[in-house]
Amino acid sequence: MVVTNDLYQETTEAAKAMQTMQKQNQLPGISKAEHGRVTSDNYMLMVSNNLINVVYPLSQTFRVVKTGETCTNIYMFERLSKDTAWQLEKAWETDSRGQVVTNWTVN
Repeated sequence: MVVTNDLYQETTEAAKAMQTMQKQNQLPGISKAEHGRVTSDNYMLMVSNNLINVVYPLSQTFRVVKTGETCTNIYMFERLSKDTAWQLEKAWETDSRGQVVTNWTVN
C-alpha cells in the first residue's frame, strides 16, 4: 500500500472549492457576506494499521449552519478523477429536525 497524504490533500481541495464558490456568490443558500459553522464528513485514513489508497470518484459533504439560524445547508462535492476539479453535485437545506425544506439546482 502506498504511503501518501493524498486523501488529506483531497479533502482540503474540496473545502477550497466550496470556499471559492462562496466568495464568488455561487454557493446556493449562502452569500459571500454570510458566516456560520462548517462541518464535514470524516474519512478514515487507516484500517488495520494500513493507509487507505485514494479511489475515485471521491465525494465530500459539507454542512453549514449560518450564524443565527437553525437550518443546515448541505453541499455534496464530487471529484471524478485526479485530473478533474471538485464540482458541486448536490445542494439542499434541512430544518432543525433534518427534514429537507429546499433542494437547490446546481450546474
